Amino acid sequence: MKKIALILICVLTLAFSVVVFGGCGGAPAEPKTDTFSSGDMKSLLSEFLTANPDRTCLPNAIEADGEEKTAEWLKAKLAESLGEDNVSLQAITDKKTEYNDVFRSQNVIGRLRGGRTQKGNKIIIGASYDNVYSTAEIAQYEGYAYFEGTSAEGAIDATGVVTVLALAEYFSRDNVKSKLTVDVEFVFYGMGEMGYRGSHHYLQSLGTTGRDKILLAVNVDGLGGDAPLVYFDETPTIHGEFIMETAKEEGFGNYLTQPSAFEADYGANFVEGVSYTPTQILSDAGQYYGDYNLCAFTSGAKGSFFLGSRESAVDGNIRSTPLDTLKNLQSRNPGYALQMAVVAQTVASSVMRDGFVEAMEQSKENVGAFSWLLNSLIPSIVVAVICIGAIVPIIIIVRKKERKYAEADAQNKPNVKVAVFGMDYEQPKENELYVDIRSESPFDNQPSEDPFADFDKHDEES
Repeated sequence: MKKIALILICVLTLAFSVVVFGGCGGAPAEPKTDTFSSGDMKSLLSEFLTANPDRTCLPNAIEADGEEKTAEWLKAKLAESLGEDNVSLQAITDKKTEYNDVFRSQNVIGRLRGGRTQKGNKIIIGASYDNVYSTAEIAQYEGYAYFEGTSAEGAIDATGVVTVLALAEYFSRDNVKSKLTVDVEFVFYGMGEMGYRGSHHYLQSLGTTGRDKILLAVNVDGLGGDAPLVYFDETPTIHGEFIMETAKEEGFGNYLTQPSAFEADYGANFVEGVSYTPTQILSDAGQYYGDYNLCAFTSGAKGSFFLGSRESAVDGNIRSTPLDTLKNLQSRNPGYALQMAVVAQTVASSVMRDGFVEAMEQSKENVGAFSWLLNSLIPSIVVAVICIGAIVPIIIIVRKKERKYAEADAQNKPNVKVAVFGMDYEQPKENELYVDIRSESPFDNQPSEDPFADFDKHDEES
């Protein structure tokens, strides 16, 4: 007994050691970023939010609203890296005809010419920059608004803005720009909170020729959740594999993940023809989905059982709420700046990696190759096929039953014949019923007064 007790104590001690010490020492180390530092990301985010707490696009604004002021700030910041001649504001006028309100907005666009660009190929790196700090009231209906102001600076959305700013500074360096094999357009989209109108306007303004030159559209939106996520398409893509390979080479393989199709908002229908919309493209990235190589960065709860845009598996969402502040972002996820640095380095390393253009061109040829699977008619066709598949066996079974009972009826139903010369000249066979037309009682000498009694009995039994 003492030996058994000693063995049990040793086993329990070993199990306790594995749980305690193994759990502490076995956690994966945080990735290290060489090109972009978390400290720089924190400083730039704080600078941006301090200067631009209110970035709201307001209807019928006569004086400059918060979004317009922020656009001027971004224009000046981009000019520091790209030069004033390469940065511009793209005016947007959007009339809300149902309420007779007019929204005036602007995209901020910075252009960088690659030192080794061929055929005018370009990539787009973008993020929306507005927020819902102020209430956007509907003019003709007092007390009604497009959205209620939160008085919060919108820190989560701002992470995308700062990441794009950091990438603009990096690609503009002489030793990097000279090796660039593509042109780069850095775009800060206005009216993101009003149906992503800024990104829609920008894409349409390029024209067919300009859109044909797009090799990749990168969108950064809402970092700071539990884990950084990247989305490419519903099916494997060449450009997605290329970028994920780059991330693994940089040591981000276990840190940056692709969400499963189950991590989606099934109640949304932003992208036409898709029966559900992954949360990763419930942003300006949705404008590029299905037509261009897409790389959409965001963050959220990690796990295939979260059906929706969950920022955290533990805490509730704070994005676009009064809690969407830098202070709360820092307390909820101290690693938010690391996510920004990892995303920036993944993009930078992918673009500068050998074979980037070739991979993007090859992937571009297959964009939309499986789009027929997402057509809105496909679910109807599938349902129709299932219904037909269920009906056909039923019809076959019914037909077999009908034949079976028809044969049974034929066997049991009397074969009626007429005894023209009387029953003396007939020799009845089984299942034959003769009618003696010469007799006063035609059914004399028959087994029953009712010649169909047996047949009716058979019907009742069946």
